Amino acid sequence: MFSAVVLVLGCLLQMKLVTTEGHRGTNRHVFYAVQMDGGISAARALAEQHGLEFIQQVGSLEGLYTLRDSRGRNDRATFENRLSTTLGVHRVQRQHSHYRDKRVPVTGLDHSTTHSSQRRESATDRQPEENESDQSLTFNDPLWPMQWELFAQGEYISSGFDLNVMPVWSNNITGNGVVVSIIDDGVDHTNKDLKKNFEALASFDLRSSHGLSHDPMPVRDEENSHGTRCAGEVAMEANNSYCGVGIAFNARIGGIRLLDGSVTDAMEATALTFNIPFIDIYVCSWGPRDDGAAMDGPHSLTAQALRLGTHKARLSSPRSHCCLSDGRGGKGSVFVWAAGNGGMMRDHCGADGYVNSIYTVAIGAVSQTGKPTFFGEPCPGVMAVTLTGAGVGGPLPLVTVTNIDDGCVTHFPGTSSAAPIAAGILALVLEVNPELTWRDVQHLIAKTAKIPDPKEPGWNINAAGYHVHHRPPKDISPYGKIHD
Repeated sequence: MFSAVVLVLGCLLQMKLVTTEGHRGTNRHVFYAVQMDGGISAARALAEQHGLEFIQQVGSLEGLYTLRDSRGRNDRATFENRLSTTLGVHRVQRQHSHYRDKRVPVTGLDHSTTHSSQRRESATDRQPEENESDQSLTFNDPLWPMQWELFAQGEYISSGFDLNVMPVWSNNITGNGVVVSIIDDGVDHTNKDLKKNFEALASFDLRSSHGLSHDPMPVRDEENSHGTRCAGEVAMEANNSYCGVGIAFNARIGGIRLLDGSVTDAMEATALTFNIPFIDIYVCSWGPRDDGAAMDGPHSLTAQALRLGTHKARLSSPRSHCCLSDGRGGKGSVFVWAAGNGGMMRDHCGADGYVNSIYTVAIGAVSQTGKPTFFGEPCPGVMAVTLTGAGVGGPLPLVTVTNIDDGCVTHFPGTSSAAPIAAGILALVLEVNPELTWRDVQHLIAKTAKIPDPKEPGWNINAAGYHVHHRPPKDISPYGKIHD
């Protein structure tokens, strides 16, 4: 069932093989996830005994380790049997590469607008005149007046729809003390709008060829700017006379570099459980391909990681949960997921196991008028939507965000954009009440979201008394209500 609420979608992965320390994109390396007793020292000894290389523990999953085999073996089945029957080893799982797509801005035709490619702007390229506003706050960031998604005003008014964060900021609620990490293709933390809020302890590079690193710097090209843009939506610095303003502009922001190539189950699990006592919100704007044909979701280790972040589960008995989670000191990690951009391909987010997971907050997108977007995917798994605007060539900017190399853009549509917006809103919520559990957050969204377009046919009331819809969920955007 699907509790309607408005947030918007985030950040999918791209496809290109890159040599990595964790899992190198070459055929001569074989990776294993090994569940065993004895801790890291025993795992290192096992690797040495069998001519393997110890890589790392799989995130926060205790007793589970990644080992690499660089040798060509004529009888791999015999070797794997010998490895799995070693004393203290419970399970050996060979890792297979797969791709996860970034939920990048959509190209194609809207029914009303023609889409053009994204435009990149520096902070000084465009400085619209300030308009009179009844808002109590003003910022000196040059693109702030264009950020209609944060407050409707002047030339960029959006039919009365906005995230309504100004009253919250006026109460000095700006994300202080909350840590958000973007799992994507990296984050350019040298960008002037991100460097102040960057948090290395919430950052990790799973694609480094130079050993384990807390530097999530992406490859500096346009196709690897996705994670940096997502980070900007959440935590662009305010009042620094540069670019725009993030929704939670005093939150700490990190990046976990996972994408930019093929990934494995163990890599995803590592990303989703990296420093889980410290990170409050993980943002994932990626998933299976939005082509109307792919059906996929979390594999076994990734599913275990999501359970660990919310419910503490033993590896030996995945179904046994105790009352506390390993995430956020027992309160549970908040996993925000982009719902997908495959509407034009008749894709259905019910085929996406990440969106359908009970442990994630799946976010879709609505236009500036509150209507479902042409690229949105229907399914009961979407919990909420938020504003991104529907057309790249339309009359409004489509969300102002940071870019690589000290730049920013004013067109970042799609559910890749929606998920970080939702994460920013939830960062404000967690500042107000850091004791909320991961499940409390979901209940709060269900109870406080509003219907963006009550005239849209298809709304029903479920047995719990909530309005539900198969296509456009409720709007989480009136944050003032969720804050109350």
